Amino acid sequence: MRQRGLSLVELLVSMALGLLLLAGVIQVVLGSKRSYQAGIALAELQENGRFALEAMAQDLRNAGFTGACADGLVNVSGDGGAQYAVEKSAIEGYGSGMPAAAWVPSGRLANTDAVLLRYAADPVLEARTITGNRLLLASAGAVAGAFYVLSDQQSCLLLRNAGNASSLVAGRSLGHLLAPATRVYPYRYVIYWVGRGVDGTPGLFITDNSETTGVAQTSELVNGVAGMSLRYGVAGAGGEWVAAYKTAREMSSGDWRRVRTVRLSLLLQSQSREVDEAPGTLEFGGRTLAPNAERRLRLVMGSTAALRNPLP
Repeated sequence: MRQRGLSLVELLVSMALGLLLLAGVIQVVLGSKRSYQAGIALAELQENGRFALEAMAQDLRNAGFTGACADGLVNVSGDGGAQYAVEKSAIEGYGSGMPAAAWVPSGRLANTDAVLLRYAADPVLEARTITGNRLLLASAGAVAGAFYVLSDQQSCLLLRNAGNASSLVAGRSLGHLLAPATRVYPYRYVIYWVGRGVDGTPGLFITDNSETTGVAQTSELVNGVAGMSLRYGVAGAGGEWVAAYKTAREMSSGDWRRVRTVRLSLLLQSQSREVDEAPGTLEFGGRTLAPNAERRLRLVMGSTAALRNPLP
């Protein structure tokens, strides 16, 4: 008798084999998708980390620049806040366990560091004449109410411009400055800190003074930065070589003026969830962090930046 069709047993066996084959294909597809997502997340973390570290390193390299001040810098700006205390030090840091500092933004995440940098920036303006407390510029470019550093290779002043775009007016006489040698630099302070963005995820924020009003402005520089840990390289007494690296909490008031390098360490986490197939503990900032419950990919990146403009 000729066989027609398949028996029930044969049909069930073929279906089972087909399901096994399909399950294998699905596993391969899902594995490839997870690998792709993890690769994209890792690339984003590395790119964000490089950008954040380079931005901070650039400001660290500029920190402390005030022109040429053989006789030191005098602050006549009338603002006694830490943001304008460039005559004291180029840098000041803050970390967990320290007394509250007025310059630290209120939204800083717990167990993260913050750093304040101070320096004279571009563009440089030239003085034409100096009479009493007024400095007439060679070309307009100043902003009323903004802060400026004046330098004539001997002495430097930090002042707030009570004049206009063409002339700077200070609260004291500028007659000791040499007009032909005097350069005018916009003053800048910048604070790096870690907070939460509008979407609730952590990020690296920057707070600096506005070039037009002097009022602080804050923006998110890099999303996905969940932690920042800083170590400050302090030169030994009477020398320029780094003798020890300290946390902000270990620094004395006199140490800040002797900072020569800063070790930067950032904790980055992916925006995407469920991309870390084997989440584990992570060592960061002297602490052991528990595995990420959302299985976000995490990465620690760091570098060391040197301050090129130590104050005299």
